[in-house]
Amino acid sequence: MKKLKILIVDDDEVCIGLLKSILENHFQLDCSIETAENGEVGLESVQNAIENNNPFDITITDDRMPKTSGTEMVEKIRMIDKNVKIIMVTATINDVNVGLKEKIDCLLIKPFFADEMIKKIEELIAR
Repeated sequence: MKKLKILIVDDDEVCIGLLKSILENHFQLDCSIETAENGEVGLESVQNAIENNNPFDITITDDRMPKTSGTEMVEKIRMIDKNVKIIMVTATINDVNVGLKEKIDCLLIKPFFADEMIKKIEELIAR
């Protein structure tokens, strides 16, 4: 089985650390996790991965971030990568516009349980 490649994009270091830890503990050696502190850096990571013929399988992103928001990043990612599964994490469903919902694969509302995230990832990689 191919190693799962995941990108976590969030401006909150604590959120990144917790999520990374949860995913590493669950998937253990079967995943590779990279992180980015905002949408601008996240988009650069996606572009670099594509250029190196090693794209991400899943991108998990917060919506509200400085510089480039999760929404802006998703819009740009979809222009260059239609296959990556995108999980948007946000504080309220009102933060997400209707057009964006068509570009993401899953929406999780904060706070969420670790099991919810793992279940969503497993569902997305099974598709």
